Amino acid sequence: MARRAPAPFGRIDAIPDWVPCGLPVPVECGVYFDAIRLPADLGALALDRMARACGPVVVNTYAGFWAFLIATGSAPHWRVQRTRLLRPGTLLALPPLNAPEGRDIHWAVAPTTGWPDPDEIHRAITAPLPNRLGA
Repeated sequence: MARRAPAPFGRIDAIPDWVPCGLPVPVECGVYFDAIRLPADLGALALDRMARACGPVVVNTYAGFWAFLIATGSAPHWRVQRTRLLRPGTLLALPPLNAPEGRDIHWAVAPTTGWPDPDEIHRAITAPLPNRLGA
């Protein structure tokens, strides 16, 4: 059963039951979702290129990575340099929905959207950067 979302995230109808209340909680990948872990620079690039179409994104500032949550089993052959598919059984710490930005774990994109297409994440992090010469 889904819970009502707190006010800071605006017009959200419900949040998934696997989102913790209070403190961050380790949740096993492969049960509710899989995750693609990226270093912070690639995570920020992907979020910038995909906007909010990227689905839920966890930022772990302290550990220096971002985790893009994807549908379970949707990227079985993921192989992209500097990234890692967190396989079933891997624990990923999830923050509560109202976790503030800062040095600890928080949501860059709240888990209130659908799952992204892993191919879109791939394109977002592997597309060449625009040529900014003469700008």
